[in-house]
Amino acid sequence: MADSLDTSTPLTLDIQAGEPLGDAMARSTMTIDIPIALDMQGLPLPPLSSWNGEGRYQLALQTGGKHSIVIPWTPSGGTIWMNFGVIDEIDLDFLYFDTARVDGSTADDVSATDADIEAIVSVYTALQAAEPRAAEIASCYHNRIPLEFLEKDQRDSESGDCDRAVLIASHQTPDSLRAALRQLLNDAAGEIRNDSDALNKVPLTLNLGQWWLPNGNLLMLTVIPFSEAAQNASPSRLKLSISIREFFRAGLSRLVRTCYDQQAIFPEKISYTQDQAARIFHGLYDDFYPPIVDGEIVTDLSVLEQLDWSSLSDDYWVDADTRRNFCSLLQELELSVDYAGPAAPLR
Repeated sequence: MADSLDTSTPLTLDIQAGEPLGDAMARSTMTIDIPIALDMQGLPLPPLSSWNGEGRYQLALQTGGKHSIVIPWTPSGGTIWMNFGVIDEIDLDFLYFDTARVDGSTADDVSATDADIEAIVSVYTALQAAEPRAAEIASCYHNRIPLEFLEKDQRDSESGDCDRAVLIASHQTPDSLRAALRQLLNDAAGEIRNDSDALNKVPLTLNLGQWWLPNGNLLMLTVIPFSEAAQNASPSRLKLSISIREFFRAGLSRLVRTCYDQQAIFPEKISYTQDQAARIFHGLYDDFYPPIVDGEIVTDLSVLEQLDWSSLSDDYWVDADTRRNFCSLLQELELSVDYAGPAAPLR
C-alpha cells in the first residue's frame, strides 16, 4: 500500500535505509547489477549508464510494514551509501519540479516557482501521512543523531538558532509550509539586494526537521533557493534535498569487514553478488538480534535507533568468543551462498 502522489507506473526505485541493496533491487523495476564490497560504497543514482533504465523514474521510499511514499518526480541527482551492501544513507536532490514529473507532464498552468512550492508541499504532506515521530532534538545542519553532534551542532540544535538556516521542526500544515517557502525566497532576494557579500555566503536554508519513520529510518528535508538567471538575480526556484539514514542494521553491517586481517588482504579484493551479500547479512542479523546492551535484551526500536555503535562494537570485539563466533558464522554463511572469491585469515 502506497501513499502515492501519482497514478502512473513508470520505472520505480523502491528503497529504504537499513536493508541490503539486493532486497531493494528485488522490489524495484529501476535496477543496477553491481558487485558488493566489504567496505563503504557510494552508488550514484541515474543517469549513471549502468542502471537498467533511461530517462525518468520515480522513488518509492519505504516507511514501514507495506507502506511507502511514492515521489513522482525524478531526482536530479543523489547517492546511495552502503556498507557490505547494506544501505546506510540515501541522499536525494530534486530540481525543476515543473519539468521533472515522471509522467512527462509539465506545469504549464502555474509559474515555475509555484510548481516547486506545490511539489515540496506534496512530498512533505505524504511524509506526514506516514505518521513519523519528530526527532527529540532536530539537527540544524546534518541528518545526525545527538550521539554524532559536534559541540556547535549540539549548541545550535538545542537552541534552534541555526547559522544560515531556519529550523521548522514541528508538523506544518500545507498553507503554513507554503508561507515558509515563500518567506525563504523573499529573505534570499532581500539579502542579495542589500548585502554585497551575499553570494559568498552559505545559501539560506529552510530545514523542515528530522522525522523518524515507523521502519526506523531518520529522514531530513532541507530547501535551498536558487536563481535560473544571473547568479546575482533574485532566486525564484527551490531545491529540495532529502537525506534518509538508518543506524541499527547499518551499524551491524560495518562489523563485517573487521573480521578480516586487513594486512593479509585488501577489502576491495573481496566482492559478493547482491543476493549473496543480502543472504549473508540476514544470517548475521538473525544471529545478532536482539542485542544485549548493559545486560538487557533490547527490542525497543526507539532505543535501537540510537545505540552507541562505537561503544557497542568496541565491547563486541573485546569478548574473544563473541568475535570468533561472529566471524566463524560469516565464513559459514559465505559457504552456504557459494561464495568462491578470495578469502583472508580472520583477525
